[in-house]
Amino acid sequence: MANSPQYAPLPRALIALLRFFSRFRGRVRTEGVLFRPNPRVFIGRHLNNYGPVAMYLHMPVHFRLWAFGAFMQGKSCYRHLRQYTFSQRMRFPAPIAALFAFALSGPTAVLLKGLRCIPVHRMSKRILETIDCSVRALQRGENIMILVDKDYRSTQREVGELYSGVAQLARRYFKATGEALEFAPVALSRKAHRLRIGESLSLDTERPFAEAKEILMQNLRAALSQSY
Repeated sequence: MANSPQYAPLPRALIALLRFFSRFRGRVRTEGVLFRPNPRVFIGRHLNNYGPVAMYLHMPVHFRLWAFGAFMQGKSCYRHLRQYTFSQRMRFPAPIAALFAFALSGPTAVLLKGLRCIPVHRMSKRILETIDCSVRALQRGENIMILVDKDYRSTQREVGELYSGVAQLARRYFKATGEALEFAPVALSRKAHRLRIGESLSLDTERPFAEAKEILMQNLRAALSQSY
């Protein structure tokens, strides 16, 4: 049975406030897809930070988000915001970048921890920690959200690693439970302000892993690339 992760009071209040002021007009729903007794992994697109915000505001079920691990610790968050986000991406002068990073790094780390995000350590063997944490969460009945396309700092290699992590998650979940893990693609429309959850996909455990992984990845990419 799917359970709701217990967000901290501050993130819950922030989500409620933003929902109140949101301009979303509704969701396009596929009958029989939204509410399932078992937890699922939702797969969506990052859309340069639009994706995670829209998911938290408008998904009909709670979830735990895979989040960049550096953002979940104050010091590493400060370094990333100062050295990349505000310096390279926003092109702020160094003193201004440092000031904004100092002001935002602490609240960012607190918010992500309060939302019980699962840290992702990109381009690192510690991705296995992410997968093991995710399997435990799923076994507790918690849904997971993974945003797999490129955000403002991702490379093609990192995107590929995220897709590989999805397949490994399915494999480890099957080994732990004997059940096929369901992946539900989530499409967002910025123009129409709508969200749609597609039919669930799963790893074919009857096929060799490499073949089943490729089929799952192709189906997920196809579902996420559809215009909406």
